Amino acid sequence: MTNYDKDCACAPRETQGRHLHSKTSELTPEMRVARILPQKQQRMIGPFCFLDHFGPTAPDKTLEFDVPPHPHIGLQTLSWLWSGSILHLDSLGYEQWLRPGEVNLMTAGKGISHAELIPAGRQSADALHGVQLWLALPPEEMDCEPAFEHVNQLPSITFGDFHGQLILGELGDRLSSVPTRSPAVAFDLLYESDAPGHADIQLNPDFEYLFYVASGEIIIEGHDGTIGMHEGYVVGPGRENIVLTGQGRLLIVGGTPFPEPVKMFWNFVAMDNESLKQAAQEWNAHHEKFGSVESYRQYGDGPARLTSPTWD
Repeated sequence: MTNYDKDCACAPRETQGRHLHSKTSELTPEMRVARILPQKQQRMIGPFCFLDHFGPTAPDKTLEFDVPPHPHIGLQTLSWLWSGSILHLDSLGYEQWLRPGEVNLMTAGKGISHAELIPAGRQSADALHGVQLWLALPPEEMDCEPAFEHVNQLPSITFGDFHGQLILGELGDRLSSVPTRSPAVAFDLLYESDAPGHADIQLNPDFEYLFYVASGEIIIEGHDGTIGMHEGYVVGPGRENIVLTGQGRLLIVGGTPFPEPVKMFWNFVAMDNESLKQAAQEWNAHHEKFGSVESYRQYGDGPARLTSPTWD
């Protein structure tokens, strides 16, 4: 995925009980994307600085899903699917299909490039539906070596009527094998029924959280009104649990509040604007630190690489 939001303004961190609404945009003519992070009202949740929810898109429309090679610095991308499949290609030489219940985690560090697509004739029989998350690397690790991990076995979790998987981090006696660089958690919960379900979810009091509704709607104890599809609810540090009722699919992410909001420009994350400007210039100048996605031409029909917007 790529980020075309150039708005880097940061709002004060006021996280307790905030109701968020996504901004919807078009990734392809057939695919809509709901972006809940970042926005002026909420730049980050723990290390999470980006959350795009895409689909569901019918299988016959997913041939247009082709994101050509593009760069990243200063972050980790985490891709998670509820249905369908996507092929990941990167400058480290990895070619990895992602399917539901699995995680692709790419660490950009000082620089990497990658592509995501569904090659012709390889689309799944199921609709494409999922999310991509970006986690800002700790300031002292933003210039680390790039890496890629694929994890295909994750712990199951249950809270009341809601069941799901622990994607990242630790919940009670459950621990995900997806490596983390900062204290963080991400988990997926689902309850499908005509009658509302109930869940009492344990929280880490040191974390702030985003409860994102991918489908259905929920009511959170202590909050007036419902949280509907493509909406989120932010809970600040200090709480040990949260009680909710409703039905549908939830994605919950959380972590220790970041020392200060990161800066973002296109697909780059850094602690200062000069690093962002430099990354954009280096990518457009074909700097070797980003490598090249040699296998993209074997699968994709787009340009050999995307061009970074210029820094104004």
